[in-house]
Amino acid sequence: GVVSGADQARAGRIAGRSVICFVIVLTSSALFGTLAMPALLEAFPLPASSAEALRAGLASVDSAAAWTLQAGNTGAWWAGHFPEAGIAELYADGPDFLMAASFSPPHRAEAVAGGYRFTGRGALASTIHDSPWVFMTAIVFDGEQMRTTSFDPVVVGLALRTSEVQIIDTWQSLGMRGTDSNDVAADGVFVPEARTFIVAPTYEPAPQFAGLLYRLPALASTDVIIAPVALAIARGAITAVREIADRKTPLGSTKAMRHRPAVQFALADAEAQLRAARLLFYETLNTTWQR
Repeated sequence: GVVSGADQARAGRIAGRSVICFVIVLTSSALFGTLAMPALLEAFPLPASSAEALRAGLASVDSAAAWTLQAGNTGAWWAGHFPEAGIAELYADGPDFLMAASFSPPHRAEAVAGGYRFTGRGALASTIHDSPWVFMTAIVFDGEQMRTTSFDPVVVGLALRTSEVQIIDTWQSLGMRGTDSNDVAADGVFVPEARTFIVAPTYEPAPQFAGLLYRLPALASTDVIIAPVALAIARGAITAVREIADRKTPLGSTKAMRHRPAVQFALADAEAQLRAARLLFYETLNTTWQR
């Protein structure tokens, strides 16, 4: 189940790769691998609160595996922004679709016939070695002239083939090492227009993406998938401190840490903040989902 898969996923930390997390947690189960995909693409989308509860449960066992799960599903939400031809290409191999992403800063996309030439380097592209696609953003240029609206530069979202970009080994972290969140770079890679869209506050999703999940704004959709992982990590931290406080006796004391008022206050404060945050998140999510 989830627990045994997450236990094995810890092996990915050794090499800083998400291979084990990916194989066990994502591709071995159509449910986990397609949490954010629409039913018309042969997936099994769940109500948002149920999907997030699954992610939180996994994060309580292994935070890197849970992050890999949410990162691997994020691409499905962004896929709804692409033209029909782009969606068909992204899902050509079936519903088990994974797309890494590096969102900022916007890079350079020179407009050319049939699409754009993308140049830039982005950080934190989780699951990059195991994702056939990577999503990035860029400012549109016409030659050397930046394309602008009356308000801001024009920004385009692009889906690049991972085989066409350079993966740079920068992910030398201690925590979350198994997420494979390395840098990616590209120099003049051509991206056809079908695999691009203009980033805007509002958009009309493709027919396959007409469900409730895809009505959420971009930032809200990101919060929905990241917050449960963060909440579960916080729960794990509080539990770890409680266990230490139960068994550790400070130097010069005859009683365990848990008897100290300062420790009790800190744990109670952390518990109250976590419960309040969790309640606010799931209540708001359920309310939004029912609109």
